[in-house]
Amino acid sequence: MRKIKYILSIIFSISINFLNLNASERCEHKVKNLHDALLLNNQSAQKFKQNFFTLRNINSQIFDSRKMIKIIYGRKWKKLEENQKEKLQLKFLDFLTYNYVKRFKNMNEANFSEKNVEKIDKTRILINTELNIKGETPIEISYLCSKNIKGDWKIFDVILKGSISEISTKKSDFSSIINLEGADGLIKNLDSKIIFD
Repeated sequence: MRKIKYILSIIFSISINFLNLNASERCEHKVKNLHDALLLNNQSAQKFKQNFFTLRNINSQIFDSRKMIKIIYGRKWKKLEENQKEKLQLKFLDFLTYNYVKRFKNMNEANFSEKNVEKIDKTRILINTELNIKGETPIEISYLCSKNIKGDWKIFDVILKGSISEISTKKSDFSSIINLEGADGLIKNLDSKIIFD
């Protein structure tokens, strides 16, 4: 009986480790796809708008933009109509993509390197990476991934230099707009920041 329990515990342990490894690999794959897309954007000779739509399609598969804007919006999210939530999610994805296209352009010999992977719990993993630009100090960039209800792993927060959370920063930036103008005001504000030449 003890032998059977011992064998079962080993099988269970192996299964858990396999699932964690699989989750890690899926998160790392998403981060790698993002990095590859950003490096292509950095070297692209296409117009800004073309780069935007290319990266937006990729980001929609990599980032959990709904979870991100839900956390940023806070408790009042529950009171929104579904069509408002969808509009906010899509506009935030636009805003997120626009900023990435602007930031990652004409960097001198840029590349990314992965440092390590940290398991936070069963549904969250942190991928620690570094952005290297020739002649500049490396920048620590960490990606917080979570598993959604469909079992898909996506990025829902980006942490710079070990402490600057994109979610927390945006929550602070948009809190007054959310409180005073609600969802429509936030959509309008995000849209005003997306300017194509």
